[in-house]
Amino acid sequence: WHYRCATFNTWINNKKKNTIGSSIMVFSIIIIFFMENYLFHSYHDKRSSVLPDALTGKIFFMSGSENFNYEVFPQKYHDILNEIQVDAKKVHNFIEDLKNPLLKIDLRSDYEVVFQFQSFNILKSKDEKIFNEFRHDKNNFLIYIKNNFRDYFFLSLSHYIGQWLTGPKFLYLENIKKNSIPLHNNLILSSSEFNKPDTNVLFLSLCFFIFLFISFSFVSLFCLYRIIKERKIYFFDWLVISVQLYLIATSFINISSIRYLMPVYPIVILVLILYISTKLNSYSKYVKSEDI
Repeated sequence: WHYRCATFNTWINNKKKNTIGSSIMVFSIIIIFFMENYLFHSYHDKRSSVLPDALTGKIFFMSGSENFNYEVFPQKYHDILNEIQVDAKKVHNFIEDLKNPLLKIDLRSDYEVVFQFQSFNILKSKDEKIFNEFRHDKNNFLIYIKNNFRDYFFLSLSHYIGQWLTGPKFLYLENIKKNSIPLHNNLILSSSEFNKPDTNVLFLSLCFFIFLFISFSFVSLFCLYRIIKERKIYFFDWLVISVQLYLIATSFINISSIRYLMPVYPIVILVLILYISTKLNSYSKYVKSEDI
């Protein structure tokens, strides 16, 4: 009887912990969402959805891929896609020829922004009506996903990693001749002007956030292994899950930018501090037990 009561109490406590963890995760995501909205409205008087531009930009950018076939889309969009594909292929060939993997990741994001907001200016034979119809036709993105899911997945993976990078282009793009960079003027317009810090500061910053990415990825794998092994989710795991869900959702819907990491940056630091602290305490107890 006492054993059954103890088991029941343990089960109740675990249920409470899981409920509390779930509530905190949901609350954290809600807080992040409202924080992002508040920060946006602090600097912008009016907000409209950028989803049509974001999804169209992905299609236009990825039209340069070898696997892309514009003929799977409705006939009325063929001319636009065929024309935009010419410049997109030049961009893809340029990126693929780069040797720096970090610069590749950064430029994929910037060029996607070019195709999001400057694509109409790139077109020569401009048909604004058809262009706007394409932007607001949600079926186009579904067609793209159906036929190019593999490319979409790896582009999103690139964006996920890019959210942890502090602009490698500011360190490495200057070493490339301007006349060899496709759509160079458009690429410059894809980023807002700012006072660039010292090169050494930029490099140290890049190294720091790469270290954060590797460390947080390791902790995430540790949590995943423990969840599978113990079939139990702790509060610490909920923190990690909430961050990963947010970053994955952002990378699949939009582009890579470290500004998307910033809303969850404090949680990332907290998770790493808690993990290191736990490991140090465990090691300290182990050393004391060995001494005894």
